[in-house]
Amino acid sequence: SSLDNTCNIYELCSGKIMLSLEFPAPIFKLLVNRCESMLYAVSVSTEVYKVSLVSPPNNDVSKQMKVFIKCPNKITSCCLTDEDSAIILGSSQGDLIKYSSS
Repeated sequence: SSLDNTCNIYELCSGKIMLSLEFPAPIFKLLVNRCESMLYAVSVSTEVYKVSLVSPPNNDVSKQMKVFIKCPNKITSCCLTDEDSAIILGSSQGDLIKYSSS
């Protein structure tokens, strides 16, 4: 991920880009579930975007990106729970908020 709103996913052995995503906002953290089937992209502000890696969006991805979670304050930290059932977000106000990942 990068601050230019893009995220490239590479095939490990060949180094070729498998999927290129463009988000409506700069992304500062990526979370991937244990099965590597779901990607959560956390913006530098208050949004989390959810992308299926099993059936990824088509080429016009920027128009399809919808906010999955809108945090009330700027997100400063995040993680998936051990069983991938929830996303825990830390905010700039010191709050910890737990959201269902489904």
